[in-house]
Formats: sequence, C-alpha cells, structure tokens
Amino acid sequence: MMTGTVEADKVSVLCLHWADAGDAAPVLVADTLPDDDAAERLANASQLVLAHGGRLHHASAQALTAVFRSGPLRADRSDRTERAVRCGLALIDSAPALARPSLGLHSGPLAADAGGAAVAGATAHAAAGLARATPAGRLRLSLAAASQVRLLFDFDPLLPLAVDGLSVPLP
Repeated sequence: MMTGTVEADKVSVLCLHWADAGDAAPVLVADTLPDDDAAERLANASQLVLAHGGRLHHASAQALTAVFRSGPLRADRSDRTERAVRCGLALIDSAPALARPSLGLHSGPLAADAGGAAVAGATAHAAAGLARATPAGRLRLSLAAASQVRLLFDFDPLLPLAVDGLSVPLP
C-alpha cells in the first residue's frame, strides 16, 4: 500500500495502453516497434498531455498515466475532465492506425506520495482498468467522468465494467 496523502480535491486520471489494433489478443506495440519509434510515440504523447494541462505521472513504452487537476482559475471540475477527454481524443488521432492506444478515464480522489510523483488508489486503478478493457483506438469514461462532460460530448451507453481489484463493477 502506498504511504502518502489523499488529496482533498478530486482529479481526472487518464490512463493509456498501447496494443496492436490488428490482433484479437492484446500485443504490446512496444514489442513490435523499434525502440526509436516507441520513444517517439511516448514523447509525442507526453507533449499532448502537457499541452492539455495534464501532468504525466507514469510513462513507459506500454502505458502512461496522466492527472488533470482543476487549477486556481479552473474551479469548475468539468474543465479538468474536458481537458482529459480532449487529450485522449488527440492521443488517438495522432497515433498511426496500427498503434492506436486504448484509453480509460475516471474522476475521483487521488492518493499520491509525499512528492506527488506516484499516484495510486481507486481512481488511478479504475482508469487503468478501463484502459485495459477498451479496444484500441477508443476512449472509455467512467460514469463519474462522463457525467462531468455529458453536455460537451456524445457517448455510447456501456454496461458497467468489472475491474480487478474493485469490489463493484465500474459504471
């Protein structure tokens, strides 16, 4: 278990996983791309996260986790979620067809280590579970995230998703 503080404010956590869109079973693109391509893809993704006001908390050749907070001038919580959705859509649009990421987005409280470098807890875990269960080239939002931006984007209704480690399915 992570030691640290639980932030008082809620955040939107965007998790991304890269998988080969042509395979029925997920195959990490990092296993099929030259190291230079994986590094370029990760650098581009990192730039998009920063451009949308997110903070990169974890990045590897297979996945990344970004946190979007409401800033002092952004008191409305839907702003952070809108930026996270727009970032996710930009990540999908900027990826080559065979290297499209799958993304999951959830909003809730964040547990972070004392320096704020590592994130953990149900919010990050739920976003990662959504990303792993989402087909390549798609972004799946939890009900908590979708309710904050429901007037800005069109959504397809989905059934609740069982995520390993969570006691109830994620709506």
